[in-house]
Amino acid sequence: MADTPFNAFTLVSSLNDTDLFLAYRAGGGINFTPLTLATYAGQHSADGTAALPGMAFASDPDTGIYRSAANQLTIVTAGTEAITVASTGNTQITSTTEVLRFNIYSNTAAIAPQISRRARGTPTAPLGVLNNDVLWSVLASGYHGTEWNSNGVGIRMLAAEDFTSTAGGTKIEFATAPLGATGRQARMMIMPDGNVGINTTSPSSKLHVSGDTLADGVMVLGTNANGWGRIATSNGLYLQSGSLNSGSSVARDIILSNMYGTAGGAAIRGVLDNTWTIGTGAFRFSTVYAATGSINTSDERSKQDIGEIPDEWLDAWGDVEWVRYKFRDAVEEKGDDARWHIGLIAQRVRDAFDARGLDALSIGLLCYDEWEEQREPVVEERVIGHEDVVVGQEGTGVLGPDGAEIMRDVMGRREIIGQVQVGERIIAEAGDRWGLRYDECQAMEAAWQRRELARKDELIADLAGRLAVLEAA
Repeated sequence: MADTPFNAFTLVSSLNDTDLFLAYRAGGGINFTPLTLATYAGQHSADGTAALPGMAFASDPDTGIYRSAANQLTIVTAGTEAITVASTGNTQITSTTEVLRFNIYSNTAAIAPQISRRARGTPTAPLGVLNNDVLWSVLASGYHGTEWNSNGVGIRMLAAEDFTSTAGGTKIEFATAPLGATGRQARMMIMPDGNVGINTTSPSSKLHVSGDTLADGVMVLGTNANGWGRIATSNGLYLQSGSLNSGSSVARDIILSNMYGTAGGAAIRGVLDNTWTIGTGAFRFSTVYAATGSINTSDERSKQDIGEIPDEWLDAWGDVEWVRYKFRDAVEEKGDDARWHIGLIAQRVRDAFDARGLDALSIGLLCYDEWEEQREPVVEERVIGHEDVVVGQEGTGVLGPDGAEIMRDVMGRREIIGQVQVGERIIAEAGDRWGLRYDECQAMEAAWQRRELARKDELIADLAGRLAVLEAA
């Protein structure tokens, strides 16, 4: 059939200058605008494929958008899927070459390039966030050959309280999955007050570490209000040298130094004067190495009741014998190679004074210590609480671009393991021990010898006088 000339069409009334007119060869026509034409084309375009998307560009036909599944859109570039959005809102970014997925540019330093907002309820009727609601999270999982592992590593930002117009406390959780497992576990937590917990989700100080720690470098302590770096414990301080967990019994030195290891006038001292001891009756130091002797207070202003040493004390001391001996523990360890020592026996000093009706314990040279059974706590790892963790994944009923079902996390309750005291063990049996202050023993010995020499000098002088009288006669 031959084309109909334009002037043969039946005209429609009320044409506008911006209207388009589509004429039929059989006569008549359709009046429409560019907008209605584009709307019709968009509503009736083909699904398309990654190679030829349903909505594309004339100059770039393999770049655009296509319907990759029911209720699912995929953006393609150069015939390759780039971004897929499912009906659930889940978004998948696919890349085989690019490592950096997002480039965000902003000339304003105070504006965050990414902001996540969270509310309960619906977009039209939002409700307040509640304690422990996840505000934002970054989770990662890996494919193990047949399916995706649960999200075994991630960072979560959570509400730390129910949100109001004046309350919005938050916390950050860092989690990983242990070897041989798939569910992630919280490893570090930053709390609203700035407390940081490692291996604990409830830190009680600015840095709370549950478990052993190892520092390969220098640990520098800042100063408190008094200008001191401080290590404080609630139940004693235990300094251990050598291997931490290998079971090694090899001792290592504990070295005290200033920051640069140079000489200085610093001292190891107690916080109060004349209060602390070094060692106890049950736990003694074996040897003290020093460049000079110890300095004992001898200031007259610190003393009272100053007087001569009683003769009965010196008489009792004269009954004390100096002896040689070997230490039993040295003999057990070294046998015949154990060395001889020279000194006194504390019980014999006690008995010598007791024989003269004197209490040697009233004199500072004799010491007696006794102690109860010494114990230390035994701890075990036990359940100390629970927390919400990812325990697996389940299907969403939505297929991804590859035809596989998109999965979502399944949450569960995980036990929090911590150290709990379960008992005590004996580290020293109850006992007692006699001892001597050798500096006072030597002072008593010197006083006894002085008195004996003085008596001998008097006797010699008397004999010399008698001899002189006899010679004069």
